[in-house]
Amino acid sequence: AHSHHPCRRSAYYRGSHTRILVGYGILARMKLQLLFAPHTILHSPSVPVAHIDAGIRQLVHDMETLLASCQDPEGVGLAAPQVGKSLRLFIVRPTPTDPLQVYINPEIVKTYPSTEQKKHKHDNEDADMLEGCLSVKNVWSSVDREAGIDVGFQTLSGERRMQHVTGFEAHIIQHEIDHLNGVLFTQRALEQGKKMYRIEKKGGKEEFVPIEL
Repeated sequence: AHSHHPCRRSAYYRGSHTRILVGYGILARMKLQLLFAPHTILHSPSVPVAHIDAGIRQLVHDMETLLASCQDPEGVGLAAPQVGKSLRLFIVRPTPTDPLQVYINPEIVKTYPSTEQKKHKHDNEDADMLEGCLSVKNVWSSVDREAGIDVGFQTLSGERRMQHVTGFEAHIIQHEIDHLNGVLFTQRALEQGKKMYRIEKKGGKEEFVPIEL
């Protein structure tokens, strides 16, 4: 999460380095249309992918193109409901050098809570790592998530896999699975009593300003 303008949908702000889960990018030339809250699809559970066919492969390709369009900061994940497809599918690329990961019909089968889960206390602590979403413009908040997960899923080739994920990548995957369940990060933040912020430009700099609810 840079203090630059966030590039995409679900972002993270950590200190001076911003990582966005999806990116504002140049969407006009994209085949896919990004949806914004309160669109019904974003608040509805998605359905399993029944067949991994040419249509699904094309969808993944188009989602990857959209994700790659976000350069500053770089996008790290995108869920099918965000582009109007109510399917249990998302893609992840935690860093620009990582290979694209495709998760079809994912399910979290085990969680590993942090032994030092921070309790939301003060504004400066909440601002340590802020999550955002391209489908919820210019709203940021910290969200408590599990430190690690075991996730079962299918690959684009139809292979069934089980993966143990921790840290930043686990955070991304939980965010994306929330999308598949019709849950936005703002709902999680409200449930956890977290403060929300918006970015405002002041004197040529961008600052996080608390949102009064």
